[in-house]
Amino acid sequence: MDFLKNTLYILIEGEPQSPEIDFLEKVIGNLKDSSQLPNVDHDLIAVGGSNAFNSIARLVYAQSNLHRKIPVLAITDRDFKREQDIQRKQQTTDKYLVNNKVVRELCWPRHEWENYLLEETEMLAEILNQIPIRQSGQPSAPSKKPKLFKRRNTILSKSQLDNWLKEYFQNKIKDELIECLKFRFNTDKICPQLENISNDDILDIAAMKDWFLRPIEQNCQAEIRSQHIEEINSRFEDTLAELDWENWLNNPSLVDFDQAKRYFRGKEAFENLFEKLNQEVDLVPGKTYRNFIKEIMLPEMEHQPDCLLIQELGTMLSPYFEIVA
Repeated sequence: MDFLKNTLYILIEGEPQSPEIDFLEKVIGNLKDSSQLPNVDHDLIAVGGSNAFNSIARLVYAQSNLHRKIPVLAITDRDFKREQDIQRKQQTTDKYLVNNKVVRELCWPRHEWENYLLEETEMLAEILNQIPIRQSGQPSAPSKKPKLFKRRNTILSKSQLDNWLKEYFQNKIKDELIECLKFRFNTDKICPQLENISNDDILDIAAMKDWFLRPIEQNCQAEIRSQHIEEINSRFEDTLAELDWENWLNNPSLVDFDQAKRYFRGKEAFENLFEKLNQEVDLVPGKTYRNFIKEIMLPEMEHQPDCLLIQELGTMLSPYFEIVA
């Protein structure tokens, strides 16, 4: 691969054909056109998973003049990373990263970029209220083209979509906590292979902890068993303390909507909302989730400079664009 000597390289998780890649490239261009970012040459490269970041970065460092003074940037999901781990990486100096030929990770302030879609329910309602609907009783078979009618009245609202999201989050508290714990224990390699059981079999926090401890008690050698058990107990309690998990599990109606939109998995939540809309409202023309994101949702957001995703992308990139300028 060839890299230009004076171009700022930004790596990002995702496949080149993923809908957000083209969107983010256009947004960065818009931010430069509106002088919210300095007009410097840049290249946004989708690299698949974050494991490939440093391999690509080493190739950039070997050919770049610009990246002798600032690190190669890498936009990455926050996932279920521990806040202290993120802060520790952020405190690493640019000089250290350049000298060691590794990337500067810029974590989205939310779980993943799709979480920002959850903030756009007002825009989403407006979009959907402009999509024509199929006439009541018309068949949906491909052999017969249905008649389409514009909506006469607004039938969807921000509050309705938010309520559906709240219901989804209330039903997913346990799943989100389990995924958070699995991510952290797998990342730190302190938990052996878990038993393959349904989340429905884990009825409470005590059963959840037992599920993680059982493989260690059964499979780990005695000399490391107590150490791993102690580590899991500590990490387990630390995770519970980060959010109000225990109260939410006991009373799902107490789940904090803003925190859920920020820290729960955004892709799953927005995809569920899309499926809910397809059930409740006969969306026409029929779109898959991916096509709806690519062809309708993101192009609309692209022209909304006040949307949170665009604002936070600009904030993440601005310090490095300023250095280059």
